[in-house]
Amino acid sequence: MHVDLTAATLDHNGMQVLARPECLHLLTSVHVGRVGLVVNDTPVILPVNFVLANPPEEIEPSVVIAGTDGIKLGAAARGSAMAFETDEYDAFPHSGWSVLVQGDARVLEGPEHHWAAALPLRPWAIRHATHYVAIATDVISGRRFGTPSHPSHHA
Repeated sequence: MHVDLTAATLDHNGMQVLARPECLHLLTSVHVGRVGLVVNDTPVILPVNFVLANPPEEIEPSVVIAGTDGIKLGAAARGSAMAFETDEYDAFPHSGWSVLVQGDARVLEGPEHHWAAALPLRPWAIRHATHYVAIATDVISGRRFGTPSHPSHHA
């Protein structure tokens, strides 16, 4: 998809505001992001591998992460809201993009757990993930900045 910057909406910093479809497309182009949540009144940001996928019976896709017992799973079991962010950048021309997802998290259980286990989701740090968490993409925003240095950076 070629991005026409002449028709782009810019934010107050001059960055291109990305529409939901482009944000969702960009989420499929990378596999590492960061989950933000609050633990004991303290903000925490954790790196995660993820996939964007539509859980069974759902129309909108979710960010799906894998893990074991821990703070992400505990927060999802409580139905806490989470933030998820991923990006890509090119340091030389100072260009890139960032997508932020904010939504309720939930533990995938039963048939959804089996569905998630079949996804191409292979965490790097945790080899034997036993749980899956889905973060709803109800609120999604993105920004693009700078000029891509080569065509592969056009989303």
